[in-house]
Amino acid sequence: SFDGSDDRLDTGEPYQSTFQDSFTISSWIKPSEGQSLTTQVIVGTAKYDTYSGYLFFRLETSGALRLIHGTPTAKEFNVTSSEVFPSGATDWVHFVAVLTKSSATTGSVTLYANGSSVGTGSSPTAGWNIENYANTYDLFIGARNLTGTPNQFYGGQISGTHIFDVALSLSEVTELYAIDKRASISGHSKF
Repeated sequence: SFDGSDDRLDTGEPYQSTFQDSFTISSWIKPSEGQSLTTQVIVGTAKYDTYSGYLFFRLETSGALRLIHGTPTAKEFNVTSSEVFPSGATDWVHFVAVLTKSSATTGSVTLYANGSSVGTGSSPTAGWNIENYANTYDLFIGARNLTGTPNQFYGGQISGTHIFDVALSLSEVTELYAIDKRASISGHSKF
């Protein structure tokens, strides 16, 4: 369980080449508070000193999920889901964010909760270029690595976090949800 104040897991890897092309992030989460007073990062890293690369998969104060992928000069691909979590204690939810690269400057993002689409986007800001993503700071789980300093801590449980170097299809997301539901929720220990 992450306490929301200083707990985090350092993956020991920045995943720079992964975030320069199509990718998928999935995780089971059970926040202590579905609509916290602060933004909580489930998975994140940021090279903000030069704005050359940042990736956040986070829970917004509204109970929505958001994926932000940023490249030099703060050009972003930013997609927010519909509200997924109500205020108060919540149940486990399987989240998946899929970024599909069409070209260096175009693509699409689909966010899923329990195998169903809850948000899509295909309009990165002008100048966004996935191939220019450059960040050598390790990816954190349960917080954002902000140029070497952890912040935006997550409060609650996280399980079964996966990072894929491909954009999973809807059928693969559905299959992952079914497999992970059997494998990780019963024990809450699979990372």
